[in-house]
Amino acid sequence: MQRNLPMKSTFSRTQILISALLMSGLGGCNFSLYQARQKNTGGPEVMFEKVLGGDQVPSFEFIRSQILEPNSCTQCHAWANSYTLTKIYTIPGNSDGSPLIKRLKNMGGDMPQNKAALNNQAFQVLKLWIDYGSQETNRQKPKPSPTTTTTTLSENPTFADVSKYVFETNCSSCHRAGATSGGRKFPFQNYRDVLSQEDSITGEPVLTPGDLGNSKMWTDIIDRDMPPPKAIANGTATALSAEQIDLVKRWIEQGAIEK
Repeated sequence: MQRNLPMKSTFSRTQILISALLMSGLGGCNFSLYQARQKNTGGPEVMFEKVLGGDQVPSFEFIRSQILEPNSCTQCHAWANSYTLTKIYTIPGNSDGSPLIKRLKNMGGDMPQNKAALNNQAFQVLKLWIDYGSQETNRQKPKPSPTTTTTTLSENPTFADVSKYVFETNCSSCHRAGATSGGRKFPFQNYRDVLSQEDSITGEPVLTPGDLGNSKMWTDIIDRDMPPPKAIANGTATALSAEQIDLVKRWIEQGAIEK
């Protein structure tokens, strides 16, 4: 008598894993990447193009797993989270000024070592992540608004300009009267207060009109201490954009006038 033998599965472990991810709703970009590779349609480049053309800023985990690891960056650099990367290698909101970008072979640098330069799509995604604040989690790309841009400001910014476009939007959660953090020692709501403040630890003046090097406000910005990278990473603060940084720079250089 002929016995009916159980059918041998034709599914590979990879196919089973992909199916499980899809059913659980966790497939996302990784599945798209898998499909692209299977169809030889460009692999990671397809995924990067979707990021560049989409409405989401990628997370640090995406940057780490899809750009840093494949290019062997993490073999030498122990970047466990966006804070460790941001503290030294990026200026959130300013990719062109970030050491990480400057060191890449794409910009004439020497990184990654023993590998080719990043492909253009990966390079642009990395810049995108930095320009939108080097955040730990993915988030919606903010829509540009003519009412919040600094490009329309005078070439001679005043305290009112800096207060409206920088202090109120990026600093007021800490640097205001009655704040519960250390920023309460440096309220930025009043021009005279800002002008008279000193760092409680170093004694340095917060603002020295016409002198960037002796303005703690500026050195904290360029040293990436303000806004605090940890606060940027956990979403309680927003990184300054290149425009905002330039606005503060011009304001101090030109004498930090009140109005």
